[in-house]
Amino acid sequence: MVEAIEANRTVARTIEENARSLGLDWSYVLNVMTAETWLAQPNNQLSPEQLQRYDLIVADPPYSKLDPEVLERLGRFLKPYGVMAVSHSSKRPSPVLESLVLAQAKQYGDSALSFYRRDT
Repeated sequence: MVEAIEANRTVARTIEENARSLGLDWSYVLNVMTAETWLAQPNNQLSPEQLQRYDLIVADPPYSKLDPEVLERLGRFLKPYGVMAVSHSSKRPSPVLESLVLAQAKQYGDSALSFYRRDT
């Protein structure tokens, strides 16, 4: 099961069309909202044990809105030993996240990917 968050309605429609054309429209949930709005929903305010439900989180925020606090809050949803991949500008260092370990960082021209791991 995949759960996605996309704030841009045009992009969300494209995601839905692509999922339908690939026959994947049954195996995902698409939330058309910002990550901040998704994080504020009541079902995302549970205890830490109840929140840890994802093995992998891929975060591709707009480079100008790379907010370590939001990434920290998203990281709470990782299961133990889960991984979060964060896309950001290679001109900026990997965000410092207190609750996750930076496992690896890769640069690809102007872009970078930082991979974080939840150790417990």
